[in-house]
Amino acid sequence: MKKDYVKAVEQLDVAIALVPAVNRAYTEHEIEMIMTRGAFEYSEGHVEEAIHVYKKVGKVLEEPNRILHDKLIKSRYYYNLARAYTNIGKLEESTVLLTKGIEWGIENEELYTMAEFHYQIGYNYERSNNYERALEFLDQSIALFNLRSENPYETFLADKRTRFLEALHISP
Repeated sequence: MKKDYVKAVEQLDVAIALVPAVNRAYTEHEIEMIMTRGAFEYSEGHVEEAIHVYKKVGKVLEEPNRILHDKLIKSRYYYNLARAYTNIGKLEESTVLLTKGIEWGIENEELYTMAEFHYQIGYNYERSNNYERALEFLDQSIALFNLRSENPYETFLADKRTRFLEALHISP
């Protein structure tokens, strides 16, 4: 696995270097390659490096006159950086990004990641032992996941909901 990771990162770095962004804006494809680099770092447990990569993407996305045709790119940026922050215990920073992601999705009619955003906010509250708020966001995420044609997380989310209710001394 490590060998595949090293080779993949090397190939991504070569691909990114082939198209220097000096005096021009990154294309959406190049932004996706950089985001993939961050995802590789995160999956290997290099969370601080992933955060560094995602912040680079954030700077690109905030450039003046940046118009995204694929709105999911910015949603994924918010989610991936927020998840990395959660991983290192920066729960407030994570929740701020997730809230921005929700606002971005509503403003741009990019609603596919709404369930994930709500789940992650609930998870942040869970990590803070605030089960009341965690349950609120978990219920919203369950409702959003159920709007999809398939919900592979149904059992996992139902079990988690039961645990939250038990923690709050409410019978399921």
